Amino acid sequence: MKYFEITLTIMLKENILFTKSGGKIGQVLHRLMLNDSVLTVLHSEKNVKNLVFSNLYPTEKDSFYKAGSVYILRIRCFDSSVANALKKVTREDKGNHLFTVLASEIKTVRQFHIASFTSVTPVIITYKKGDYDRCWTIQDDLMALQGQLQNNLIKKYERLTSEEININHNFIQLFEILNKKPIKVVYENKDKQGRTFLGNKFKIYPNDDDLSQKLAFTALACGLGEKNALLGAGFCLSEKLK
Repeated sequence: MKYFEITLTIMLKENILFTKSGGKIGQVLHRLMLNDSVLTVLHSEKNVKNLVFSNLYPTEKDSFYKAGSVYILRIRCFDSSVANALKKVTREDKGNHLFTVLASEIKTVRQFHIASFTSVTPVIITYKKGDYDRCWTIQDDLMALQGQLQNNLIKKYERLTSEEININHNFIQLFEILNKKPIKVVYENKDKQGRTFLGNKFKIYPNDDDLSQKLAFTALACGLGEKNALLGAGFCLSEKLK
């Protein structure tokens, strides 16, 4: 297994509050996808897209990313043709309102043994409660959370490989919740009507068996939880086994 990571050095064109930055970046990326035939197919699919992007780095102490400042944005996916197309459309685009790309590069990351990984953007998990969709919060069932995280990763892995996973245990050996209260992630449509999601940051220690490690690597490659391609939710960084 391997994934591809596009690193974009960008200059921001407008100030953005960090709770809204993922949604704004996602909207720009989705519009740019329409400029390429490979990405247009991916954009139109209703299934999980096996793609995730980071928030901007470095972070700002006052929670506002600044117009005129330079940041790093990373995008990950499993497909080399998608990665190359994303690099091309982001580099060639001059007209988006949010940022200008100053430099871009792609690197290949091959599967390695993962000791732990941390979500650096909030992980979003939703479930039905009555007639409404709810986001998982710290007051909810921990076992249900672990089950949904695993089922989501299995779907992503099976879509990538077209092979079924049969695993009789959860891939998570241990996890820590890194925030004391839920983290807001806001998605605004073009009419400025928004929806607020609640997410959490986790540090996860996966089991050492082969299937658990494949699921952990899948989390790095295309995000943990939901809304990865839409909001950049669940973008993770890893620690290799020493």
